[in-house]
Amino acid sequence: MAGERSRDIEIGMVIAAAICVRYFGEGVVAEEILGAAGISDMADLRRIGADAYDVQALRGVLRHMKARRAALQPGGDHGR
Repeated sequence: MAGERSRDIEIGMVIAAAICVRYFGEGVVAEEILGAAGISDMADLRRIGADAYDVQALRGVLRHMKARRAALQPGGDHGR
């Protein structure tokens, strides 16, 4: 039951993030929502069973999150 509830919360946060992007153009807010849910890549979205409609809206956000993580790694460009 607890695992199901956790998944439902994750799905709800994915939906909220997708709405932020789709209707308000708020990618930064969507990143914050996904980060708070512990979702950082497509594998996470697949793991929780996110709907393809929401995944499509979040593709750009996930790319940005990936690029930012890469830049923060040793040897990354650190924003240069």
